[in-house]
Amino acid sequence: MPVKIFHALLLFGFIFFYWSCQTQEQLENKLARQYCSSCHLFPEPGLLDKKTWEKNVLPKMGIYLGTRRTPANTTRRPCDKTT
Repeated sequence: MPVKIFHALLLFGFIFFYWSCQTQEQLENKLARQYCSSCHLFPEPGLLDKKTWEKNVLPKMGIYLGTRRTPANTTRRPCDKTT
């Protein structure tokens, strides 16, 4: 029994160490891939210039994700079915 606990703690420690060693950029990339891929294929960041992402794409996607409101206070994600 103590060996199993030791192995479990060792595994937990390894996972925690690995997770904590990721840079902020790696964590942001992981989150972006997770959220963007929930509705559509992940668009590579180099697809558009920084200004287009910041001024056009991200604000519009915020409406679909519920972080921004539309003038009619409605939110809908692109992957939501319309009836």
